[in-house]
Amino acid sequence: MTRRSVAAWIVGLGLLLSVPGRAQAQPPDLSTLMRSQILDIWLSRTPDGQRILIDPPSGDLRALSPFTLVTQIEQQIGSQLSSLPIGSSSGGFTYSYDAALGTFTRSTESFGPAFAERAATLGRGRVNVGTSYQRSRYTQLDGSSLRDGGITFVLPPGTITSPGFGNVVEAALDLDLKSDSAVFFATVGLASRLDVGIAVPYQQVTMDLRTRGTIRDFSAFNVAPVSKVFANGTKTQDFTSTGQARGIGDIVLRGKYKLTRPGVREFALAVDMRLPTGDETNMLGTGGRETQVMLVSSYSSSRFDPHFNVGYTFADGVHGSNQVNYVAGLEVGATQRLTLIADVIGRNFLDTLQLRPSAVTIVTPANPALGIPAYSSAAFATVEPQYGTLKSILGTVGLKFNPTRSVLVSAHVIASLSDAGLRRRLTPVLGLDYSF
Repeated sequence: MTRRSVAAWIVGLGLLLSVPGRAQAQPPDLSTLMRSQILDIWLSRTPDGQRILIDPPSGDLRALSPFTLVTQIEQQIGSQLSSLPIGSSSGGFTYSYDAALGTFTRSTESFGPAFAERAATLGRGRVNVGTSYQRSRYTQLDGSSLRDGGITFVLPPGTITSPGFGNVVEAALDLDLKSDSAVFFATVGLASRLDVGIAVPYQQVTMDLRTRGTIRDFSAFNVAPVSKVFANGTKTQDFTSTGQARGIGDIVLRGKYKLTRPGVREFALAVDMRLPTGDETNMLGTGGRETQVMLVSSYSSSRFDPHFNVGYTFADGVHGSNQVNYVAGLEVGATQRLTLIADVIGRNFLDTLQLRPSAVTIVTPANPALGIPAYSSAAFATVEPQYGTLKSILGTVGLKFNPTRSVLVSAHVIASLSDAGLRRRLTPVLGLDYSF
C-alpha cells in the first residue's frame, strides 16, 4: 500500500463524514416498527367489521401497559445495537525513538489486541488507518428468544360492556434482527506518549417482523356469545412488516496517554467520547453523548502479552445508562508475522431495563344489569420490565497477520457468553489496517 493510496483512503473517509447522518429508511422508523404492528393487531376487526378488542376508558391505547412495554423493548434493542464494540484504537505497529540510532524502532513484538487497548502508543508522527466489518444476527433478548413467540404480549379487552366481549389477543413476536457495521478509523501519534484518533461506524440494521395474533376466549357467561375471529375467518392471524435503515452511527473521538516509561509492565489512560451522530429513530445511534474513561494495563514480553482494561462510561442519563467496562485478554506472537488474540469483553449497564418472564390475569368485575358475572381468566404468559444491572459478556478469538511491510489483516469471531441483553450468533469480524 503506497502513501498515495493511504491519502486516497483518508479523502474517502472525509467524504463519508460529509454525508448527512440521517438514515436511509422507509417509514415507519425502526424504533416504532413493533409498536405500529401491535397497534394494527389492537385495531383489528372481525369479518363483519366489529372490533375484536374494545378501547380502554381513556380511549388511548398507547396509555396501556402492553403498549408501554413494547416501547421499552424497542428502546432497549436500539440502545444496544448502537453501542456495539467497535474495536481497538491501538495500532498494530508501535514505535519508540532510539536516540543512539537516530531512528524509530518497533517497541512491541505482537500486533496488539482487537477489542482492547494496550498501553503502548504509536510513536510521535506515526499514523495508523484501517477498517473493520462485522455482521451480526441476534437470537435472544434477556434470555427470551426473539423468534417463534419467545416474547408474547397480552392485549386486554378494555372495559367489558357486553357478554360477547370475553377475549384477549396474544401477540407472539417473531423478529429476525440483523446488523452490518463497517468501522473506519484513524489514529495519530501527536507525541511519544499521546495518541488521538477517530472511529466512524457506518451501519445497516434490518428487521423482519412477524407477530402472530391469537384470540383467546376467557368468558364463562351463561349466554352464548358469538366467538370472535379475525377478518380471515380464524382465531389466528399473522401481521408482518419489514424495515431497513443505514447510515453513519455514533462517531467516537479517542485519546490515549501513556503514564509510564517503556518497560515490561506499562499503564495508560484512555478516553473515548461517543457523539450522538447516528439516527436514534432508526437504531443507528443512542441519541446521547457518552464518555468512557479507562485505565489500560499491558505487559510486553517476547511472545506472551496479557492486557487488562477497566473503565467507566458516563451517559447523559436520558438516552443511555452508565456502564462499568472491562476487557481482559492475551496476545501470543506465534511467529514474526502472526499474532493470536483472545479477549473477554464485559459491560455492566447500570440501572437499565431488562425483561423477565411473567404472567397476566384478566379480571372483570360483575355487571348484573348487563348479565356479566365477575370472572378471572387463566394466567397468560408474557414478559415484564425490571430495572437493575445488565451484565453483558462477550468472548472473542482471532488473529492478526502481517502479509507485507506495515499492513495487517485480521479475522475474529465474537460470541455472546451471557444471556443478558441482546444475544447474537457467532459473529465474524474482518479487518485491515496500515501504519506509516
